[in-house]
Amino acid sequence: MLPADAPAQPVGGTSLPARIRRHTGQIIKLAVPIMVTNTAIIAMDVIDTLMVGRYATIELAYQAIAAAVVVPLFVCALGFLSGTQVAVANALGAGDLKECGAVLRRSIPYALALGVGGLIVCLFGEQILFLLGLDEDVALGGGPVIVILGLSLPAVLVGVACHSFFDGLGRPMVGMTVLLFANLINVFANWVLIYGNLGAPAMGAVGSAWATLIGRVMFVPIMLACIYLLIDRKAFGLDDWGRRVMRSFTPTAVVEAWRAGTFQRKIGAAFAVSLLVEATAFEILNIFAGWLGPQEIAAYSIAFRVLGVLFMVSLGLAMATGVRVGIANGRGDMRDVAIAGSVGFGLNFIVATPLAIAVAVFPRPIALIFTTDEALIAMILPVLVLLAFLLPFDTGQAVMGRALRGRGDAWVPTLLHIFSYGVVMLPLTWFLALPMGRGLPGLIEGAIVASILSMALSAGRFAWLCLGDRRKPALAAAG
Repeated sequence: MLPADAPAQPVGGTSLPARIRRHTGQIIKLAVPIMVTNTAIIAMDVIDTLMVGRYATIELAYQAIAAAVVVPLFVCALGFLSGTQVAVANALGAGDLKECGAVLRRSIPYALALGVGGLIVCLFGEQILFLLGLDEDVALGGGPVIVILGLSLPAVLVGVACHSFFDGLGRPMVGMTVLLFANLINVFANWVLIYGNLGAPAMGAVGSAWATLIGRVMFVPIMLACIYLLIDRKAFGLDDWGRRVMRSFTPTAVVEAWRAGTFQRKIGAAFAVSLLVEATAFEILNIFAGWLGPQEIAAYSIAFRVLGVLFMVSLGLAMATGVRVGIANGRGDMRDVAIAGSVGFGLNFIVATPLAIAVAVFPRPIALIFTTDEALIAMILPVLVLLAFLLPFDTGQAVMGRALRGRGDAWVPTLLHIFSYGVVMLPLTWFLALPMGRGLPGLIEGAIVASILSMALSAGRFAWLCLGDRRKPALAAAG
């Protein structure tokens, strides 16, 4: 059982060196399983890309263009549900375990509603691709993939709500273990459905989408069972959690949950808009690559799957930083808020820099993991080298964004994201890639500029708030 007590005060000393040591240890302890969990989430997509890429390049183009529609929807929903983690962490810091349970009860119907909304959009996947002006063959091939992936959204988002609850409690090992199991199911289903093994028809990208659906559906009942079996349900107000969750779908309960979940929803909505802007912006780059040609779509897809895996490593640090900042904020310990955010930011560069060097030094072996097409490999190599330079800045802005939201700063980080990735990156990448004739490297160069800008603005915002927190006691004393 998870413990039913939460420390109201920091443990292990209050001096600056002691706090730094404590936050470093706690962030690493939280981050490692979150890294594995996040990598497992994206691993389904990466494994799909790897296995489809070895089946046929054109099928990889179908899969990549489908991702341009589905990924922003999925990432936006993840943003809305991120309020679960922050609200649970703040309630834990305040020692209110029953509120932690209430956050979970609000999150499950919320997640289901988000999933159904995403599914409705995906049902029009083929029409969306035609509206985006893509080649008829690519639109007809990508449309069915979008619909199948859309069918998986309600299930996977309920599972995400459950593992966000565990993450907010500082217990990410649960979600990590379940997602690893779901990925094993996905790999086996891919092997059967992409290539036509065990008597199944070879379905390429469509088969990969069905495999993802199977893995995601399996995720949900296991996560619900973990909630039932692994926590002190009475302490968290979940002793009759099954009945309460079912009751939460009634109109009266929905209204009450909406009112009670203001903080959770505010954080989640702001982060959702932020993630939607960033994810949509990067998927629009996918569209730009599509305008360059099918080979360019495939090359972009592979390169950004590599970035995605490495980004998830640092996102583990970002989420762990957000949890530590949220717990300190829940205690009202603003000095600890500043230290937790700063430690997370520094740890990110310690982790991201060697990963970036590895990508820059070994781009060809990485490309060979995904494809044996020499023309495609030649196109990927310079893009991977540029992505290595992008990585520390893209992950740095993610850490600071999580730190700001853990502190309760909702909409300013979102506005900074909109400016960096919507206002700056999109027109810049379009200009570099198309009118300037830079092609795929131009897309990455524009993304580098936007990520450096986003990181600088987010770090500056966090520093400004921390300086304001330091002034408050002095101003109060003077008054």
